[in-house]
Amino acid sequence: MRGRRADPGIALRLRPAPPPPAAGVRSLALHVLVRDYPETLAVLRRLGIDVAAGGALSLAAAVPDADVAADAVLDATAWRAGPQLHG
Repeated sequence: MRGRRADPGIALRLRPAPPPPAAGVRSLALHVLVRDYPETLAVLRRLGIDVAAGGALSLAAAVPDADVAADAVLDATAWRAGPQLHG
């Protein structure tokens, strides 16, 4: 409605999802990684992974060296574990 302001007592604080679990990142499907962690798209592209063609594949199935790929994904999402700023 026009002219109405949000209740000042209600504060909406958006928090990013936590980083993917280190133990399970290799088993996550590529499309899930990119959907939940958009910053991983650039990482996957740098590794030569075609997400559009292999989105249903797990990270481990999509690359020959899943350890390198998993480490790169975890590095790219590490900021998500940091302290949350609230203003």
